[in-house]
Amino acid sequence: MAPNSNWDLEVGRFVRFLNPGDLMPTPGEWAEWETVKRQIDWMKAHPLFHFTIEGHCSEDEGDRVECLNLGKERAGTMANWYVSYGIDRSRLHTISYGKERPRSLNHLDRRVETWPQ
Repeated sequence: MAPNSNWDLEVGRFVRFLNPGDLMPTPGEWAEWETVKRQIDWMKAHPLFHFTIEGHCSEDEGDRVECLNLGKERAGTMANWYVSYGIDRSRLHTISYGKERPRSLNHLDRRVETWPQ
């Protein structure tokens, strides 16, 4: 399988955050938890793949620097989450785009995107 061929359809790359400043809620209280579980299962089933984890923010979460920092925290938190479920940290690369790569004009920009490489 090519790295990104079925990732979106089978697994899902987006993890969204409902509130400004959110990093990671408790799994049982978080609608995105099913996506995270599918990502972890896929990562475990494909141990040769590495992953880029992108942190993003929406306009209402602060200025450019604040959003870059929040995106960095979100991506790092997600990487730590994967590691806590057995994914080797050397397979994970984090980057923050802050609010520089908006996906839409609403609050869907509060997200982390994970991509296999």
